[in-house]
Amino acid sequence: MATARSWKAEQFIERMRQKVNRQALLSLEACVHCGLCTDQCHYVPANPGDPTYAPAWKGDRMRKLFKAHMDWTGKVFPWWVGARSFYADAELEELKDTVFGRCTNCRRC
Repeated sequence: MATARSWKAEQFIERMRQKVNRQALLSLEACVHCGLCTDQCHYVPANPGDPTYAPAWKGDRMRKLFKAHMDWTGKVFPWWVGARSFYADAELEELKDTVFGRCTNCRRC
C-alpha cells in the first residue's frame, strides 16, 4: 500500500518539476562525489567531522528526489540510482534545513 504524500510535499515536487532548468539538471547529473567542492565550503571547516555539511552530501539529497520524480532511471530502477522521495512534512523540513539552513548559497562549490 502506498503512503499518502502530504500537501506540502506534493506542492514542492510539482514546483521542482516546473523550476528545474538546464543548469540545475547539469549540476544534478554531473556531480561524481569527488569532494573537491568540500574544500571551498566554509561550513565544512566550521563543523569538522560532520559530513552533512559537505556540498556533495547536500546535493545528493536533492539528486535522490530528482531521480525519483524526474529521471527515467529513477522511475525504472530506483534501487540502482538511489532514488528516494519523501511523504511527510517533517522530511520536507529536514530537506529545507539541509539544503538552505546549512548553506549560504555562495556558489563556490
